[in-house]
Amino acid sequence: MKKLQQIITHPYFSYVYLFVVVFCIICLLVLPQGHPLTTGAVAVGLALFVLHRYRKYLLRKQG
Repeated sequence: MKKLQQIITHPYFSYVYLFVVVFCIICLLVLPQGHPLTTGAVAVGLALFVLHRYRKYLLRKQG
């Protein structure tokens, strides 16, 4: 659990989050509905959203 917290609170995590969100939006706009890549991108995007909220909680708790 400690390793996951270190990864989430790393300064570069925001860049990964931004890249996945942009990738998800591009997939939704370009690929047809129901494409496996679109489904995967949305699932990963939602998981990263939850991790981002947890990251904000951890940073508030540390600071």
